[in-house]
Amino acid sequence: MKKVLIIICVVAFGGNLLAQKLSSEDPRTLVKEPCYLITLFEKRSTLLKNGESTRAIDIELAKHGVHFPAKLDLDVAGNKTNVTFALIESTDDPRIEQKLSMIKAKIPELEAIRVDSYYCFATFKKGATKKMLNELLAEFLYDGYYISIKANSRAQAAL
Repeated sequence: MKKVLIIICVVAFGGNLLAQKLSSEDPRTLVKEPCYLITLFEKRSTLLKNGESTRAIDIELAKHGVHFPAKLDLDVAGNKTNVTFALIESTDDPRIEQKLSMIKAKIPELEAIRVDSYYCFATFKKGATKKMLNELLAEFLYDGYYISIKANSRAQAAL
């Protein structure tokens, strides 16, 4: 009788622990929900657009295997600013030209923008402000082309 009672207590207690673990918001269980990652990317995009730090979100995304390249080059020549930054995925997508046209229409200060394999090249007509650069970088947070906050903060320091 004592052994049966111990087994029942162990099973009940173990089941309770398992239920608590499954109901907790463990990041490893949340990755199964793509909505969670999408929400993180949307928050990151909003922070970038506002010129705020995305460090906390970058750390959370890194826990789920999302890493960002950190290369961004700014070249100021006269009254033009050339920007080059790495993309996390190749741009073999046939819709990229449409996306670039949309970006150019959205940011009229852009003189030219093109994508070549894993890099984006952009030229601003009269120099780039932080807001313009944030807007450009934020456009690549969607569709799988992700850039880093390190690149963004380097750009802001250079402006």
